[in-house]
Amino acid sequence: MTEFPRNDLETAMQQAAEDPVARPDFYSALLEARIYVIGDANTDLPDGEFRIAAGDTLSLANFEFEDGQPYIPFFTSLDALNEAVAGETRYLSIGARELLDSTRGNFLVLNPGQDIEKEFTPEEITSLLDDTPISGNGEYKLDTTQDVQIGQPSDEPVALIEALTRLFARYGAVKRAYFAQMLVEGEDKPLSLLVALEIDGDIGRLFRDLEIVIPDTTAPDRPVDVVLLGEADSLVDKYFETTDIAPFYERSWGQRLKGFFVRG
Repeated sequence: MTEFPRNDLETAMQQAAEDPVARPDFYSALLEARIYVIGDANTDLPDGEFRIAAGDTLSLANFEFEDGQPYIPFFTSLDALNEAVAGETRYLSIGARELLDSTRGNFLVLNPGQDIEKEFTPEEITSLLDDTPISGNGEYKLDTTQDVQIGQPSDEPVALIEALTRLFARYGAVKRAYFAQMLVEGEDKPLSLLVALEIDGDIGRLFRDLEIVIPDTTAPDRPVDVVLLGEADSLVDKYFETTDIAPFYERSWGQRLKGFFVRG
């Protein structure tokens, strides 16, 4: 195989493979990148790059997972594509966002056969394109009649805390962050970790980034709930107000002033 990484997208992909906190940046880079697919289009291709237009039909190669499920392969570079096929083949270079949008409902794999590859499920693709929660995630409100128990976990979620600390440092609006565990009686749901945030500004895409980072830093059978502090009647607010629990993350002055400068 040729040397990896070979371009900015591959650099972002390598960083994402090594660090969950880098994965939101990889997804953003991917959606803006041009990638390569094995296939052809029923249109006269201009020199250079191809853009999908209304009425265009793409004929794309399909590979199969071991269980027979087909998927569409796509590649971060021409070198990666050439390493996946034997002999000459037709290919297209198109925008990754265009490809994902035009192939909704399909499984796709980025750089199959390479040391670093990434599978995309139909649900994940929809979430990326529409900037919506992945199926199974989302907002919910506790019923005030439910019995809710909040306390400190016996096992500190070290990997989660380390990753979230670095993620929150990117967002100047996150003032403090705490963690606890929560059990809601009567719900078919295991004991969950609770991340409580105190903010004082625009958090932008923070929740979307949390949805990407959290699953890769916690056990699959350990759900994580995220709540914003600041509601007077909130059980979570009352818990942290009446207990002497230090935040696992606290914004520094330097982080808050990031983006401002002073002329001498």
